[in-house]
Amino acid sequence: MSERRRCPLLAAASVAAQLGLLGAALAQSPTPPGIAACDRLAASPYDPNRDGPGVPLDKIDAEPAIAACGAALAQNPDNPRIAYDLGRAQERTGRFAADQGLAPAQYNLALFFEDGLGGLPQDDREAGRLYRLAADQGDPDAQAALAVFYGDGRGGLKRDEATARRLLELAARQGNELARRPLADPRFR
Repeated sequence: MSERRRCPLLAAASVAAQLGLLGAALAQSPTPPGIAACDRLAASPYDPNRDGPGVPLDKIDAEPAIAACGAALAQNPDNPRIAYDLGRAQERTGRFAADQGLAPAQYNLALFFEDGLGGLPQDDREAGRLYRLAADQGDPDAQAALAVFYGDGRGGLKRDEATARRLLELAARQGNELARRPLADPRFR
């Protein structure tokens, strides 16, 4: 091979090697600690940019994940991946929206407590409290669920068929079909 042909090949090989080293260095650059902590606690296993193996939604330990991801987002406010991780942590329990007073979130979180879903303990008192918060805001699903709690005397509530009927009527007037069925029950007449 002539000297002329070897130089471009050597130059190309040199550039390729340098790019390879640069890519490897970039790939091994450490993730900032706040982002790494958030990733370890809440990153999706399907996120190709995560730091670590990722966590299935039902395995997220929400409180530390929310704290870590909230802190990481405060330091990196334009990072959509961290915002997504924070959202996953909040979704894990629905607490953020429920704590902000969003009635549908309170209702959904109450369902989780009522049935012990999503890693939450079964807790009728907490379910009843959340149903009441959402029902007081006019959520028809929560009104129907709270009516059942009053009708059965669940969640620390004293059995009160008159209150149960009133709640079922409110929910039914708003179009909740499930609330209409118990109204046919003789105990609510």
